Amino acid sequence: MMSQRKKITVIVAEDEPIIKNHIITKIEQAAPDFKVIASSFNGKDALDAILRLNPDVVFTDIRMPVMDGMELITNIRAVMPEIPIVVLSGYNEFEYARQAIRLNVLDYLLKPLDTEMLLSTLNQIRSKVLSANTNQLRQVISSMLHGESDNTLFPNDLGHVVFQMFLINAGNLCDHITSLKHSASFNSLWLRINWQELINRTTTPILDWWLIDEKMLNQKFLIIAYPIGNKEDILATGETLWRILINVLAPYTVSICMHAEMIAKDQLWKASQDLRMLMEQGVCIGQSQFMLFPDDQRQTPSVIPSLSVQQIRSVLDNPRALHNLITEHLVAIQNAAIPQRQAEVMFAETMKMIQRNQVVMSATNFSNIEYEIAEMVCTSLTFEEVCERLWKVIERNCYKESGVGKTSQLVESIKNYFKNHYSEDISLEEIAQQMNFSSAYLTKIFKKYTSESPVKYLTNYRMSEAKRLLIEHPDLDIRIVAEMTGYFDQHYFSKVFKGVVGQTPSEFRFSKTD
Repeated sequence: MMSQRKKITVIVAEDEPIIKNHIITKIEQAAPDFKVIASSFNGKDALDAILRLNPDVVFTDIRMPVMDGMELITNIRAVMPEIPIVVLSGYNEFEYARQAIRLNVLDYLLKPLDTEMLLSTLNQIRSKVLSANTNQLRQVISSMLHGESDNTLFPNDLGHVVFQMFLINAGNLCDHITSLKHSASFNSLWLRINWQELINRTTTPILDWWLIDEKMLNQKFLIIAYPIGNKEDILATGETLWRILINVLAPYTVSICMHAEMIAKDQLWKASQDLRMLMEQGVCIGQSQFMLFPDDQRQTPSVIPSLSVQQIRSVLDNPRALHNLITEHLVAIQNAAIPQRQAEVMFAETMKMIQRNQVVMSATNFSNIEYEIAEMVCTSLTFEEVCERLWKVIERNCYKESGVGKTSQLVESIKNYFKNHYSEDISLEEIAQQMNFSSAYLTKIFKKYTSESPVKYLTNYRMSEAKRLLIEHPDLDIRIVAEMTGYFDQHYFSKVFKGVVGQTPSEFRFSKTD
């Protein structure tokens, strides 16, 4: 990757003019990507310049008039705790070194500067500054993609760039619960990819690139920045990227959505929404797909009629005949290239018809089966595997006793419903209606068997999942954690979290990473 980043800015504080000029010359000659933007003869002037110009790094002498180096460092640390500071001294004195270490300076160099030692220090600074800048810009881009900020936070030095955007999906589409449940598998999958090497193989020299997490843990955005006027063949880049990922992530399928044109910074949010919509509407079960937005060549899927009630009733008492009917229907869905989300609706409609005409299969069971279908599709590698597992669900629930009538099993059913749907807006009244009981009765029996109300149980379960997410995914935005655990108001989520855990989400995360 060819980097065209801005220069790393430096301020030098040194009271001897000849030595100061020598330090400036030596820094800029040793590392052309460093630029000294100001210099001062005392600590007070240096501090004023630092607060005004906000440099990337400070080099300071110890003994200076008005304000010495140690006082300068103390003042800098009060307002810029992370900025790299290098101490320059003509004295190899232990006390100075000890104070510098206590003030968290990056390095302590003796004058006159040794070129090899200076280069080593500059390399440390470069790594630290570029990493911090990349992380900061990644957070800005991530916020823009999730609609949390506009392009006003974008750095001025990246104002004349355009972007290539890819939305990458590993496997079939998932919902929040399933992607969280299998987060370890998805994380392991992404770790197979050497992103820098991949980008070097698929594109011409670029300005920068960022990998942005999506809410579904099996999806990521890849954003590549180019200078305006770049003649990159973005379609060829996308197809090459897609084919490499298919090999790296096998046996998982890989679907990629990308824009047909380069994207300006003020279009990032809309472009991300375009690709999300295309991914949701376009992915087919068990297929790797490369999708372009907009795609005027994309064909509308064939219309496959749902199974009728009469068809279901005619074979319901004959497992083999029902199996054949379901199999024929699933093959028709596959042959017609019906998108996954549409296919899932058709699966659910079939299960509902079976449920309505099969006494053994209760409404409580069906709510769990809907979740089971979603997980089954997400975690299957092929359409054939989906067919096999779907039939097992039907067979288990239609031709075996369920025994849900007992009170204790009813309580377990409520718990299972909470565990499978905790990221949604759950209504106890709706659950009670599904089970043909009043919400007051469900609350009474639930409390009898668990010693807590359904609402409290759900809240504690959500907080348990929130704690797990905060620990396992330290870069995941707290707003997304809130949404993944059923709270769509971050402030309310934080209030509930503190009430249960005793700490805010940020305090809890910090305590676990300390």
